[in-house]
Amino acid sequence: MLHQLLLHLLKAKLDLITLAKIPAIAALIVLGTTGFVVSGTIQAKGDDDGDRSVHLTIKPLESKTCVDALIAQTETLLELDALAGDGMSQLRHLRDRASEAADEQNKVLDPALLRAQTDASTTRVRDELAAARKKVIDAADLSKCQDGNADTGVALDVNALRATYEAILRDFDAKIGAILNEAQQKFDALVAAAPTKVITPDNEKEHDGDKDDEKDDDD
Repeated sequence: MLHQLLLHLLKAKLDLITLAKIPAIAALIVLGTTGFVVSGTIQAKGDDDGDRSVHLTIKPLESKTCVDALIAQTETLLELDALAGDGMSQLRHLRDRASEAADEQNKVLDPALLRAQTDASTTRVRDELAAARKKVIDAADLSKCQDGNADTGVALDVNALRATYEAILRDFDAKIGAILNEAQQKFDALVAAAPTKVITPDNEKEHDGDKDDEKDDDD
């Protein structure tokens, strides 16, 4: 069905979602999940039967409260995923900066230790994401909002639910920030503890040869 295909395509592109697009995408996902009915009218303009306008109306199969609550929930889940993705990206950036800092300080940074710290921080981000998503799902039972029957909705304050979701987002964002700060400290400690590169006589000769080549090029 059309709405199932739309939902599948949207979920497949979640890695491309930006925060600015989340509200519209959340609405489309909810409509694709709950189902909707499209009705319309065709109206002729003036005396010309060939000039007509079409008016379409999309009516969800669930109550307005249910749809609004599902959209709020879906927006929050998407925002959590976006924040987690940004956190993962920043972790990779911190890892790369640590490698660059070690090179600049002429130090040998153990790749295994660097990878272990990156993996540990990444795991924490994933764990916090799973916990935050569970809080969102547990904040309100919306199971009756997905049966295609507007008569089996839920009675809740959508504004209060959104406030709860926003608090979950703020808490998650703060935890990601703390993970990144701690990771930065751990990466800095790895660089500080890394041994200085040992320059052997052969390496010194090669280094001197490089300098001579540079002088020749200048001449």
